[in-house]
Amino acid sequence: MDPPDTHVRERVPGKQTSTDLTDRAKALFGSPFEKKLRESDIQILRRVEELAHKKGWSMSQVALAWIAAKVTSPIVGVNKMERLQELYEVQKPRF
Repeated sequence: MDPPDTHVRERVPGKQTSTDLTDRAKALFGSPFEKKLRESDIQILRRVEELAHKKGWSMSQVALAWIAAKVTSPIVGVNKMERLQELYEVQKPRF
């Protein structure tokens, strides 16, 4: 399995979100920085969502647990207390 893409937000394509207006604007005007999702990316996102629901975690926690299970030294920046809590919680669960 490829590592989760660090630039893909916690979102499964096709689901409504509060950023849909922004998404529609991007669709109309384009964005040079927007990553185009491949079918394999979408499959990974769906699998991550499935695991998150199964374990009662957020999709971010699934990605963080995957990274923590590998021999890595992730540098994770947080800008919300909620994200810091997810980092703390991911130390407990293991696949």
